[in-house]
Amino acid sequence: QEARLVLAMFHESQTPDVWEVTGIQRVQNRRLWKDFSAKQEKVADQSGGNLNERLLFHGTDPHSMLSIIRNGFDPAVSNLTGALGGGVYYAQASSYSHQYCESDA
Repeated sequence: QEARLVLAMFHESQTPDVWEVTGIQRVQNRRLWKDFSAKQEKVADQSGGNLNERLLFHGTDPHSMLSIIRNGFDPAVSNLTGALGGGVYYAQASSYSHQYCESDA
């Protein structure tokens, strides 16, 4: 079900028939997920259950992807020349994040 949601979100902002999705794989660092879940629970308790979460896209290169998997998103080693200054950037539209992706092929 999660993969179908991601695929639908991907196709919402991509030009039809340009990209063929051949697979979707969830990659998760258990330690980071556990930390995130604990913080998520704390926010839920403090906000009456209203987490106001959004699913967003992030485009990157294969080397950075491995660092993100191991260490999470780290603003200290992020894009320092971004349009809005240094930071980690996310987008609602996959087409926007896609322009920052690089193939490992």
